[in-house]
Amino acid sequence: MKTCARLLLVVLSGLLDGQAMAASEWFWQGNGSVVYQDYQGAHRHRYLLGVGALAAGEYLDRGGFKLGYNYRHKNFIASADQDPQDLDANFLHLSGHGHFYPSLLHGRLTLRMDIYLGRDEYHYLVSVPDPVLQPASRDNVLVLNPHVAFLNAAKTRYFDLGYAYSRYRSTVGVMDNLYLHQWTPALGVGFNRDHDWLQLRGIYIHLSPSQRVAEKDSTTALEVAWRRKFGSAKPLGVSSFTLTLLAGERVYAVDSDARVVHAEGDLQKGGLTLAVQWKLEGESYLRLQGGYARYQDTASSENYSGTGVTATLSRRW
Repeated sequence: MKTCARLLLVVLSGLLDGQAMAASEWFWQGNGSVVYQDYQGAHRHRYLLGVGALAAGEYLDRGGFKLGYNYRHKNFIASADQDPQDLDANFLHLSGHGHFYPSLLHGRLTLRMDIYLGRDEYHYLVSVPDPVLQPASRDNVLVLNPHVAFLNAAKTRYFDLGYAYSRYRSTVGVMDNLYLHQWTPALGVGFNRDHDWLQLRGIYIHLSPSQRVAEKDSTTALEVAWRRKFGSAKPLGVSSFTLTLLAGERVYAVDSDARVVHAEGDLQKGGLTLAVQWKLEGESYLRLQGGYARYQDTASSENYSGTGVTATLSRRW
């Protein structure tokens, strides 16, 4: 924890080194998002609803920071007392990154550090003497997520390596603690005069022995994303779209691109999403994402699916 905190301080202090930063040299961005997912073929899972907000500052081409918040509420179908009724997960997110331009590499090297602090809490329904929700389990969650990335000068080749250490420390209930180590190498290539971008990301997660995941010790997945940007001729006003395919399995994953911690705990077994973005007036953008995913309940081994939509409104200054 201390080592990662020092790395974050080094990245942020590097932005302040050398010269005073005028207000006009900062670029700002803010966004808000809403997500809804409905589940099919499940006896326990009903829906997931979430909101998020992110504020970001970027200083020229030297680096910047991000501060965000995410809330997820997952609703269950409780068939008896002390069955899970819902799950609430709250996360704060702090991120800092610095850009460096070594002459030997002919491109941009980026060091980034993400920290997530959160809590998830399951509730169950007690109906006697009066219906009331009681906490069944509660975790304090810490995620440390450093990255190193390289983009060549022509912006046609990209590589990054991310690592995430996640700790779920139980404070209420009989759940054991869970520790995860996640590695996410990625390769990206741009083509068609910067109109298209193809990226492959591997996701390997090692889990400590735990009753939460039916003694599963690792998961492996591959994410393939294709982004298409449009020039002046925008079909239906669309400025870009991104099609993403997930093959394999992942659980308790940290999504460094979306800046989301998936604390729900069920095993995802593949998925497909399509995100479409429109540029509104000025520097405002609307992004709509729809998707389908397959899951396995880690408690009952029941397979089910989910379809969802995410809407994000952002603004740049």
